[in-house]
Amino acid sequence: MKIIVVSNPDAVENEASIINALFDEGLKLFHLRKPDYSENELIGLIEKINAKNHSKIVLHQHHQLVERFKINRIHFSESARLKLKEEVFVNIKTKGFRLSTSIHELSALNLLSDAFTYTFYGPAFESISKPGYKPKSKEIILPDNRKIKIVAIGGITPNRISELEKLNFDGVAFLGAIWADSKNAINIFRECSQNVNM
Repeated sequence: MKIIVVSNPDAVENEASIINALFDEGLKLFHLRKPDYSENELIGLIEKINAKNHSKIVLHQHHQLVERFKINRIHFSESARLKLKEEVFVNIKTKGFRLSTSIHELSALNLLSDAFTYTFYGPAFESISKPGYKPKSKEIILPDNRKIKIVAIGGITPNRISELEKLNFDGVAFLGAIWADSKNAINIFRECSQNVNM
């Protein structure tokens, strides 16, 4: 299973240092999602992240910054994706970018463009970062013959990873589990890594 960490949407004390430490611990993909950040605020954060790890960043906002920082991964939220036509994604992919998106209903999986490498699906459990945000269905049945990989997000803690592996998810994305106690983020990430069969 692939392990992904998603940034806290809000500013975090010593955030860049924590992100760099996560990469040092072996993190392969970091989703940088700061919906309320201006372009300059996002630039300020990326500049503090070690340049050797920029290729492991997936950019959610201000996609125009990919060239400046040599980032080749772009994420489209579900709402952003629905506003665009498939040829837009195909065109971006042909330029060498890897694309991801989000869905909240499994029925949407069949509607996704082949341009996407994987999609977040969630919340898999009640969200840690958004209390009260719960799964729409009590039972998750993933299609076996899917063309796009599915990464679980929402309410995921180290002790829930085995359950998601049994459900045949391709990966897990951590947000609240990592950032709820940012001073302990590295230890939590280590625990998550130890529970994933990679």
